[in-house]
Amino acid sequence: MAKEIEVKYIVDMNRIDTSKFQKAKIVTQGYLNTADEHAVRVNIMAPIQLTGWLKGTIRYNDIASKINVKGPRKGATRDEFEYSIPPKDALDMINMTKHRIHKLRLHHESGWDVDIYYGKNFGLVVAEKEYPSEEELKADTIPEWCVLNVTDDDRFYNKNLSVTSFQKCSDQAEILERIYGDGGIQEKYVNMECMLMDCMETIETHLNKDHMELDIDMN
Repeated sequence: MAKEIEVKYIVDMNRIDTSKFQKAKIVTQGYLNTADEHAVRVNIMAPIQLTGWLKGTIRYNDIASKINVKGPRKGATRDEFEYSIPPKDALDMINMTKHRIHKLRLHHESGWDVDIYYGKNFGLVVAEKEYPSEEELKADTIPEWCVLNVTDDDRFYNKNLSVTSFQKCSDQAEILERIYGDGGIQEKYVNMECMLMDCMETIETHLNKDHMELDIDMN
């Protein structure tokens, strides 16, 4: 058993340096349990070999899947169990679920992961970082582009976002302004959402085949 020590923040996309993203992957998660404080989820992760800002290639052999069990959160800490499973099995299990989330995960050189959500949670951008100990968490410096701590706000737990979308948050307008500024969501993010949805549909279609190479440009 492992302990997950993690914090979450709303991201100001106008402050973050996008050239510092080192890795990216498209993620679909389906939740097998949403009834209590525990979370049981299955995901499909398609890494993108980046060649530029939101440009790159997805290859079939790089696609991975896991089943993950998380216990109740106590502050920033919770129990976590995670196991690799075949992507084809993961897709079958996700298709059994009612509650899902879709996101693009970008890994920043600072060690933070930035999740840009699409689908029913479109517009939401959350950064998270895991720590090996509470002491290292307390000693870390939070980046300036992490503008609102939502670690203890259960609306932003992925499991809850799969049930009650960000679109239904009473303060959605205020949060979107923190993320994108007064001008609102830029057209490039709308275009990116369309590309992400098309990419995941293509990936799921090709999971029953032996080879796939997909070039993407989400700009």
